[in-house]
This record gives sequence, C-alpha cells and structure tokens, in this order.
Amino acid sequence: MNPKPVIEGASPDRVVSLLGPVTPESSRAAIEALLTLDHGGEHPIQLHLCTPGGCVFSGLALIDVMRNLRCPVFPIALGIVASMGAIILAAGQPGHRYALPHARVMIHGVWGQSAGKIEEIVSSTRLHLEVTREVEELLLAATGAPRATLRRFMRRELFLSATQAREAGLIDHVL
Repeated sequence: MNPKPVIEGASPDRVVSLLGPVTPESSRAAIEALLTLDHGGEHPIQLHLCTPGGCVFSGLALIDVMRNLRCPVFPIALGIVASMGAIILAAGQPGHRYALPHARVMIHGVWGQSAGKIEEIVSSTRLHLEVTREVEELLLAATGAPRATLRRFMRRELFLSATQAREAGLIDHVL
C-alpha cells in the first residue's frame, strides 16, 4: 500500500510535508526542503499539508518561496488544513491544488491581538489590517470569488469538505 497520494506528473520522491502548526520552525524546514528539491530538477514537488494553521508571517514566507521556484509545487490537503494552512493550499498554482476526499479545509479572518501603550496598539492594529488585506488579496486571486462573498466566508470559521473547497475555488482537484 502506498500512503502517498499519486498525482500525474509528480514524483512520489519529491515530497515536502508540513504536518502540524505553521510556525517559524516548520516553515523554515519546509522552505529549506523546497529549495533543495528545486535545485534537483524541474519536476513537480508535492507539498503535503495537514495543519491547524498558525503564524501568518511564516505561512506568507512559504507562499513566497512556493511561487518563486523553477519547478511547480502541488499542495495537497490531507486531513485538516485550516487557517494559514488553507491560505498556503489556496495560494498554490491554479490547476495544481489538491485535496484527498476526506480532507477538510477551514478558512476564517486573520486573528490578532494587541497590548501595551496606545501607540503600540495602533501600530499593531495597522499591521493586522495590512496583513488581512494581503491574505484577502491572495484568496481573491486564488478563488475568483467576489470580495463580498469572501468576506462573508471569513467572518467565522468556515469548514469545507474537499468537494466544497473545490467549488469555492480553494483547490482544483479532489484525488
């Protein structure tokens, strides 16, 4: 039995996994693995995702690297792919975004908190609004959904089956 999803054109030997929270450490490990495989040829890389989400900045760094490799990256949802994990999944190259049949994808608005002096709270709030706009633009480009629809989806946690995620434009194929 082969536990790895098989995608036409992608080698099962060119797999990077992000299993667990998106943290600076997990993102760094995935980025290093992607960069290493990128130097090994132009064959597609599978990026297996099973994550509750996590650090937005770490996820955005991973997205930037995914989009600037020579070889295509095929993100694949396994189990639950939530929050920042869903953004990473959706930000994959159109036509190359996958989910297993029983995967779940969850999106929601960007969370943030601030504390400290009023100037620090204002500065932090500006940053959170800027990041919210960046994430919104990524999802708008990925899904093609109208802004109002996307904002409605992101008001609360929205859990989608693999088929629903495909219909929403977050993925392209259910394996």
